[in-house]
Amino acid sequence: MSLSQEAASWFSPPAVQLSPSPQPGEKAPACPELPLPVNNNNRPTIISFLRHCGCPVAEATFLELRTAAKNHPEINFVAVSHSDQPSTERWLESIGGNTESGSNPVTVIVDADRKIYAQWGLGVTSWSHVLSPF
Repeated sequence: MSLSQEAASWFSPPAVQLSPSPQPGEKAPACPELPLPVNNNNRPTIISFLRHCGCPVAEATFLELRTAAKNHPEINFVAVSHSDQPSTERWLESIGGNTESGSNPVTVIVDADRKIYAQWGLGVTSWSHVLSPF
């Protein structure tokens, strides 16, 4: 990411209409962009919603997902990015891709419009939330 892209990532993206967040025991929201079950294989699925490509927390989360996918081939692992497709592809390449040595890959879904985020009740956080030490 360029310096200007990094700086721009601190600005809030446009608001989207949020659905209620799914609650424990409820069926997870599915849509054409994120069909569930993933790959129609009926395996359990872990989904991580990333902040943006280049975010150190998103990178650490993704690397942990990739390691977990290697160690647990019986589980689907999905990362949802709200960066655009070219940025997501460059970022994936810079961190070594979506799989470790041909193991169970992490499925990466680009959701630049944040439609999937909204279906899961995930909006935008405030500056105070991002910078809070608590």
